[in-house]
Amino acid sequence: MDLDARQFLISSHQKIVLVLPVPLSEGGTAVVAAITLQPLSDLTTLVFESDNVLYVSMGPATPFGVLTMGVKEPIIFDHAYSFDGVQINGEAGGLSGHTSLYYAAKMGSRPVITGLAKFIYESGTEKPRMPLPIDYYTLNLFETQYIDQPAPVVWAFVASNINAGSILPLGLLKPVSPQPSLESLSLKSDSCFQIGRFLEVKLSSSNQTSIHFDSSINAFVAGPYPKSGWGF
Repeated sequence: MDLDARQFLISSHQKIVLVLPVPLSEGGTAVVAAITLQPLSDLTTLVFESDNVLYVSMGPATPFGVLTMGVKEPIIFDHAYSFDGVQINGEAGGLSGHTSLYYAAKMGSRPVITGLAKFIYESGTEKPRMPLPIDYYTLNLFETQYIDQPAPVVWAFVASNINAGSILPLGLLKPVSPQPSLESLSLKSDSCFQIGRFLEVKLSSSNQTSIHFDSSINAFVAGPYPKSGWGF
């Protein structure tokens, strides 16, 4: 940015915001401000490290709110992980091109926020101690969040009152000009999904099978719902 551009940012109280939009956050509805900048010179060179960090946060995730990461763990894609309410642990198995987190805490635990974080910083400066969140997903108890590997795509724009980690609804962002990549982006977001534990049900032509959904464990169990005292 030249002097005029920097003066414009200062006079309008704005900063540069960078977003890594692939994959999109929260079911394809939002993006996260990965880093904000106030350039002091004509040239700013940024380092985007390729390593990924999986995080869990107990805090809320609301539009324009700022994500606060809690537990963090460096991860390898194609590997599976679990969160027991205290720490992130490695698990056997995994889905190609994804990382996954299974939420296996005590019964009654509230949903958590999970996602990926990266180290992004200016070249020539000291690497920060903490990575920056680049996406987020609400994860329910006893379910698994699958996250697609981030693509090397960045959206850059100027904004005011936006901090690193801010959640931005996708509908508020518009491109400078129509971009063909936006069509593929909407398809790419479908590769991030959440799935609960399954109940195996054996069908029989001679016997009727009943199952019901138990909200306490977020899964189906065998048999009908228990009868209440008001049944007829």
